[in-house]
Amino acid sequence: MKNLSEQLQRITNRIAQFSNNPSALSRDMVLEELRNCYDVVLQMPLTQEVKQPIVPAAKQPEPAAPTPVIQKNEEEHPEVVAEVKAQILADETPSVSPVITAPKPIASIEPQSAIATKIEKENNDTILAGKLNHKPIADLRSAIPLNEKFGIIKHLFSGNASDFGDAILKLNNSRSEEEMRHYFKLLSQRNSWDLDSESYEVLSSYVERRAISFVASNSDSNQ
Repeated sequence: MKNLSEQLQRITNRIAQFSNNPSALSRDMVLEELRNCYDVVLQMPLTQEVKQPIVPAAKQPEPAAPTPVIQKNEEEHPEVVAEVKAQILADETPSVSPVITAPKPIASIEPQSAIATKIEKENNDTILAGKLNHKPIADLRSAIPLNEKFGIIKHLFSGNASDFGDAILKLNNSRSEEEMRHYFKLLSQRNSWDLDSESYEVLSSYVERRAISFVASNSDSNQ
């Protein structure tokens, strides 16, 4: 809750610093921060009532059936007495029902042709992604999507959109690949960027694709 309050206070201060006509990028940054606050509120756990479990009433045991009393005339009729005892033992012995185990379902085996098709599709997707990541770009400003700009500004330029815009403009207007790479290295040292961070890798990939356009233009001019 404390972090959410601090974030809302920063948004209020930023809105108070707006002029009569703020830039579109500044408005988009404020809207993105408001969406983040909304997501934090949605993820807060809700308090639920704890219901007491209902304990069923204990079932009273049924009274046992009276055991028949055998009179003392056992010696007179031994066959009848033996039959009565056998019947009593049979009634007191519980019957055991046989346990039937259901057969386990047999897992379906995917055909080899379907597996080969799936592997081929994954390989094609990987090749396509690699080609897109190495496709040259002519303008960094239009090539970087808005959501990735937010991450780069937040983590590499301390939330300063103006510094980000100046850096992209200088990189974009570099006269050669060497000049662009040299300036990009100076930016990383000046801002103490974490070279293993996701934002740095994203920006570096766009700079590399911009560098490919220099190589392509030089090869065309030499032909």
